[in-house]
Amino acid sequence: MTGADGPSRLLVVVVCCLALTAGAVGGTPAIQLTEGAVGTPPAAAAAPVTASTPATATVPTEGAAQLDGLFTRPDDTVGEPDIAVALADPVVEPGTETIVDLTIVNTGRIERGAALDEATATARGVTVTVDDEDAPVEVDTVEAAVGSIPPGESVTVPVSVTAPASADGDEGELDVDVEYTFTEIDEDDTEADDETDTDEFDVPIEVGERSRFEIDNAETDAQVGTDGTVDVELENVGEADAENVRVTSRSPTGGVTIGAGSGGGTATEVDTPQQPDGNGGGNASLNERADMSTESAAFVGELDEDEDETVSFDSRIDSDLSVESYLLEVTVVYEDEDGILRESSTLATAVEPTGAQTFELDGVDSSLEVGESGTITATLENTGPEAVETPVVRAEPASDRIDLGEDRVAVADLDADETANVSFDADVSGQADPGPRPVTFTVEYGIDDERLDGDPFVRRVPVRAEQPAFTITAADAEIPAGTTQTVRLNVTNNRAEELSNINVFLYPDGPLSVDSDEAFISDLEPGERETVAVEISVDEGASQREYPLEADFRYDTETDDDLISQVYQVPITAAEPPEDDGLLPSLVSLFGLVALLVGGAVVIRRRR
Repeated sequence: MTGADGPSRLLVVVVCCLALTAGAVGGTPAIQLTEGAVGTPPAAAAAPVTASTPATATVPTEGAAQLDGLFTRPDDTVGEPDIAVALADPVVEPGTETIVDLTIVNTGRIERGAALDEATATARGVTVTVDDEDAPVEVDTVEAAVGSIPPGESVTVPVSVTAPASADGDEGELDVDVEYTFTEIDEDDTEADDETDTDEFDVPIEVGERSRFEIDNAETDAQVGTDGTVDVELENVGEADAENVRVTSRSPTGGVTIGAGSGGGTATEVDTPQQPDGNGGGNASLNERADMSTESAAFVGELDEDEDETVSFDSRIDSDLSVESYLLEVTVVYEDEDGILRESSTLATAVEPTGAQTFELDGVDSSLEVGESGTITATLENTGPEAVETPVVRAEPASDRIDLGEDRVAVADLDADETANVSFDADVSGQADPGPRPVTFTVEYGIDDERLDGDPFVRRVPVRAEQPAFTITAADAEIPAGTTQTVRLNVTNNRAEELSNINVFLYPDGPLSVDSDEAFISDLEPGERETVAVEISVDEGASQREYPLEADFRYDTETDDDLISQVYQVPITAAEPPEDDGLLPSLVSLFGLVALLVGGAVVIRRRR
């Protein structure tokens, strides 16, 4: 037995004796030791095991007291910060200004004891200073305060760097100084002092090409006020292939909505972690950009070096878009050749949609009058820029005393700059007031099988005061008293429509009388005149002045309405009766003599 083995063997003997003593007296176990736990400090000892665990020995309370004298408990643990620095991505693109993430890690270091003490191993008031003297890039951010870093934790410091295009392929180091404060405990554990330390690091950084993207072209078939598609031609202009490429697009322009992209659904609320970008840019995550406006994502797959791909996204452009082009922002998320997920900087381009469809409504007029039916007419012109399918003009009078039979009139397809005439039949209430009345016209039209509404037109439509349906005048209306004379009545159709089955009723009064109180006119076109001959007699004792001959009409309209007109008055003049100069009795006597002679001659012949 050597001197070194003596205490160990003695310890084993003591433990065995204690175990036998505990077994003999059947005492309650005071502590459990797992196999191999002898000599292990309490802080690092394994957890107690259950009674069913083999290789355990029970020690009575008196035995535990004896063990205390055999082991020395360690003092309180003491640690210090242990700082390490690295770039999450040490490669930046030439000719770019970008953000690189500098990671500061405090791994902590145990000075004394078996476990790391957080209080003494925490780096407080950490300040990071970056110098670019030995780097191929220029550093814009020089100093940053990051607070405290407990052991086992890290912080990320974004550093803005500019990589000249001429630095492609250059390598170098960023000089990083990390200054911090920590608590230092003396060897006798009696005093705690704050110490400040500075660690210096040389962090490698490289300027080199990899996948980088550009928008070669972006165009849309969407017209202002319509849905459509925006096509984005994306090219990988970098020096590395990109895999699992996903393209996200959005527009910050008000009135523009980007919908689902080809090969992918709407990307709003997509949670994609922010990664160092391939074009040299730290960007807002997809989630953050989704909060700004509607986004859409499409899956492209592989996009090799110098390869281009056209990605399509649905879009909607509101009719009130006030700019000639809108801004489209595109971000590419991809995996590089090492399988690292990266995100490009935001690519921006202008997209010019086709201008809004416009129309013009001219020549608005009407034949409307109070208490009558009429027509509203207008000329519709498609002022472009596109041809439209089956345009429909809707009319809506502001007054409820104008009633449209049909408020929608369809016309044939209209090319740009082509015109068509439209008309609406309308009835005007007899309680309406004459004058211009506002009517709103709206054009509904089709483009690419989508029905759209144009901007409304408000036009003033004239409504005339109530006009008689007919005009009736008399020619040769001067009749000597006591005689009968043929008078020609001229009847004119004042309506804007053909009138038919016109019955004329005459109502003579006073000294006037007619041989027939009815006449008939088969039809009259608008503005057409027809003459009706009437035998009118004037009593012999009538005074020499004008007398009214009343008349009215019963007629049919083009809509088969059976109407009765107002009563018209035609002036008939009773003139001076013919003079009696004696010639008339002489003529009567002469006629009687002739009759006698003729009758006598007839009798003589019969007798013969």
